[in-house]
Amino acid sequence: MSIYGSKKEELFKLVLYNKPEIIANVLGEEIESFQFETYKNKRYIDLFGLTVASNLNVIIEVQLTPTDVDHYNRITEMYEHYDEAIIVWIASDFDSEMVEAIIFDLNFSYSKFINFYAITFDERILEWIDRLNMKTDVEKYREIDRFNQDLGLSIFDHTKLIPSGYCAEEPEADFDLPVVKRNKTLLNALHAKVPYAFNLMRSKSTLNHPTVNVGAGKSYLTYSFALDRENGKGAYLRLMLTEHNRNQDFIEIVSAVLDQQKYFHSCHIKFNHRMIVFWIEKQSSDQSTMHVMAEVFKRLHDIVSGRIDDRKTI
Repeated sequence: MSIYGSKKEELFKLVLYNKPEIIANVLGEEIESFQFETYKNKRYIDLFGLTVASNLNVIIEVQLTPTDVDHYNRITEMYEHYDEAIIVWIASDFDSEMVEAIIFDLNFSYSKFINFYAITFDERILEWIDRLNMKTDVEKYREIDRFNQDLGLSIFDHTKLIPSGYCAEEPEADFDLPVVKRNKTLLNALHAKVPYAFNLMRSKSTLNHPTVNVGAGKSYLTYSFALDRENGKGAYLRLMLTEHNRNQDFIEIVSAVLDQQKYFHSCHIKFNHRMIVFWIEKQSSDQSTMHVMAEVFKRLHDIVSGRIDDRKTI
């Protein structure tokens, strides 16, 4: 799939993430604790949630094309590594033999409590996604937030092996390291302030480090966030250029920041030809520091988006 095709898949997933009732109505199960593009058991998952009534894992795989071997293998890996779950495969069309093989496997090769659903969608929604893909991130967010359709989801085939009334054990509590908890709280604060910064929603592998890196919308730009400077006196937000041939783009961003410097009065700005850093003085609490950083990030993100949004794709 092309990069723009994968980006359209992200938009489809964002609709499901923001409107979990769409898939819940098809499954007949209320879903909570939805996670977007996460990792579980060292495996990438498009969407992951829990059923409210029975604590069952809900694992959703999305493709906007007809089914293929790669996605089929991902589904089989999922039920090989889960003993109890609801597994959903969404595609534009299904290879009957693939679906029948999965259903046969689950019924006769395993003794697991797994419900599997192969679900199609109304392909007319792709026209809306095409239009949405040409908008800015702010416009995308607003359109998705206002979305009130059902995607035309329809069950192509399914098998239900979870006994009626079955309830899984409560999920284990997260025993995160203090630095991981702080970084999760920071990312949540940033996303609450800038909900259209979609990269903040994805799972990060660096949460156990003092600095968290997040894509800035282009491969050559990266945001970095840290609540503690090396001297322990404050925090910083950094935008870094990773490709030298994009110097002009970066210069335009730095110039725009300097033009709007009065809006960054809560921090000290330093920059060179590769990065611009916003130093934030330590506040009375982590929450206060996060609040200041979120304000700075919103200003910076809006500037960066305005300069790199040449094709207006997510």
